[in-house]
Amino acid sequence: MTKSINIKRVELKYFLNQNQVNDFYHKLYRTPFSFIDDFEDRKINSLYFDTHDLEQLTNSTSGSNHKEKFRYRYYGNSEGRLHGQWEIKQKTGLVTEKTTFQETLNFNQLTNHIKEHSFSKIQTINNLLMKYPRIVKLISYKRKYFISSIFGNQFRATLDYDVTSSMIPNLQYEKNSKNKFLIIELKIHKALYDNLKIDNFLNLSRIGFSKYVEA
Repeated sequence: MTKSINIKRVELKYFLNQNQVNDFYHKLYRTPFSFIDDFEDRKINSLYFDTHDLEQLTNSTSGSNHKEKFRYRYYGNSEGRLHGQWEIKQKTGLVTEKTTFQETLNFNQLTNHIKEHSFSKIQTINNLLMKYPRIVKLISYKRKYFISSIFGNQFRATLDYDVTSSMIPNLQYEKNSKNKFLIIELKIHKALYDNLKIDNFLNLSRIGFSKYVEA
């Protein structure tokens, strides 16, 4: 069980349709930032928690400059024990800071939603479960990873596809209405972003987008 606080970074998001994928790869690999494949695709699952009146969702849809999300993220299939992490993601403008706590949990324990909000061994998480007691959605998707061979982890890109969502607790998957799109995310350390002109290097229109809100 470990805690890590990420360096503040800027996240930029873009939509692609299937007809734009090959052009995206061409641009990404040929940029001055020398992007390369990072590691194999994998399936990501995120269980989102919120207040009973969906405070986080409301903040995201109302255009608030400050947004917070609380979720449990794990990889692969949702059976048995989950080797994942809690994530508290705070965003102000374009700048995001994410705090993570690794913890292995039982899937049924999560989806049954323990009313005492004390099933985590991490007190910070139990406090957040009291603040955000409602499990709202399970969102799953596949992700491709890219990294700049010049700047390393300071500049990464991801491509998300096959996005699905399900209501809690029945976990019957429903295809998200946006699943025909692919989602590009650029993740750049704040200091690097301030020194580079990168907003338009892919010639795509930047969007404000949240999988949680869209689901």
